[in-house]
Amino acid sequence: MVRRAYARKEVVLSAGAVDTGLAEALAALGRGAATAPRGPGGNAWVRLREGDPTFPDMQFLIASLSIGVDFGLLISPTVGFKREVYNDYFKPYQGQEGFNIGPMLTVPKSRGSITLRSNDPADPPLIDPNFLSHPDDVELFLEGVKFALAIGNTTVMRERIGARFNDRPVTGCKHLSYGSDDYWRCFIRRMASTTYHPAGTCKMAPESDPGSVVSSRLLVRGVSGLRVIDASIMPFITSGNTNAPSIMIGERGADFIKEDHGFI
Repeated sequence: MVRRAYARKEVVLSAGAVDTGLAEALAALGRGAATAPRGPGGNAWVRLREGDPTFPDMQFLIASLSIGVDFGLLISPTVGFKREVYNDYFKPYQGQEGFNIGPMLTVPKSRGSITLRSNDPADPPLIDPNFLSHPDDVELFLEGVKFALAIGNTTVMRERIGARFNDRPVTGCKHLSYGSDDYWRCFIRRMASTTYHPAGTCKMAPESDPGSVVSSRLLVRGVSGLRVIDASIMPFITSGNTNAPSIMIGERGADFIKEDHGFI
């Protein structure tokens, strides 16, 4: 059954970076722009555990649990580790107490994409996060891993807490010299996971930018009466949590709507 809803003034898309990006791509298809899509093809940002050099480019998440604390039932599949990685690296310590010091990139340079699988809106989109495609992201992670190891190897961690790093070589990296930079680069590519916060699939930018999807008033270019108000309009992902900026975008978008329709 097809249901139709009609708007007298405008339609607001606030479905999040994934579904809003999908809806915009479908809208582009409907207006004959599928051969030259704007935006969703290559500006999708996802937080991984080119920014202004004055801002921090890394933070650390310290979690008071180990991946194997639940015997591989929840955390490992949620993070996305392959079973062979869990069995080889985490299973020997499953059920034991532990903690994680996880470096996280706050200004990743790698960009992903969301594209249509078909012209059927019920088909799930093709999502390519494209993690670690930019070499600078890997090198920054390398610095973060070394810093985390230095924290774990302090006297207070080792002698007072009894902390020991899980130094089992990771599956897929055993051919490399353990502890070398190349080993850790391999480790990063095998073990990195997302902390979510997708953004940027419907980029706000000047019309001269070929990746621009919405104007500075969050109106979708090439479509009358369609506005996007969520994290998908971010040209760049924020270095902090995206929650507060998303609220700000909502507040600003609400003002735009009221201004454009004569309420303020």
